[in-house]
Amino acid sequence: MEIVIGLLIILVLFGLIHIVHILEKSGTSNWEPTVQKKLSSLNTRYNDSDIHTMKSLVMEADALLDFCFKKKHLQGTTMGGRLKKAETLYKKSFYHEIWTAHKVRNVLAHEIDAEVSISKLVSSYITLTKAIKHLL
Repeated sequence: MEIVIGLLIILVLFGLIHIVHILEKSGTSNWEPTVQKKLSSLNTRYNDSDIHTMKSLVMEADALLDFCFKKKHLQGTTMGGRLKKAETLYKKSFYHEIWTAHKVRNVLAHEIDAEVSISKLVSSYITLTKAIKHLL
């Protein structure tokens, strides 16, 4: 009788673990359509000849990538901290491109006289959106 009760408890535990796994999996996929919609919205505003638009797009794409990192449960208190944890998600050379793009965002956010070329903004935006798509 004790063996039957023990097996029943084990079976219930496995069932609960399976249910939790299914719920977690379904919960993590709900954010992907939101990200795709936001990416599409950003891409409709893309204009590689307007520096102000590109500055805004880099800032927003960086924030969207951070949102994805949070949804992927990467630990860290800042985007930079989460980006460090994301190293294994990308090829090494591309990971360094993402860091460079994030640094461009930091320059835009923290330096009042930031001078960033339009080509640097464009490449940063492209890198950030590629990094986001890789997570979807």
